[in-house]
Amino acid sequence: MATFPDEVYSPRTKENKTGVEYDPDKTKIIYAEDTTKLDDEVVAIETELHGALTREYADNAAAKTGGLVNGQFYRTGDIVKIVHD
Repeated sequence: MATFPDEVYSPRTKENKTGVEYDPDKTKIIYAEDTTKLDDEVVAIETELHGALTREYADNAAAKTGGLVNGQFYRTGDIVKIVHD
């Protein structure tokens, strides 16, 4: 099986330029708050994928019996799979 990094991505702290105030209605300017939200998504995805590598089930039915819900990842051997209906 492939190895996964031991640590999840940890984004650096970002700040807006001095005097710039966050306005979510302005979509043409990138604010620190916007990129922080993207960083949070990356961390969430990496965390879920890391969980997939530690959750091994024979098939979809076994994964559901094990408590996983639709959309979660698990693996069977070296193959990463997604729980589905």
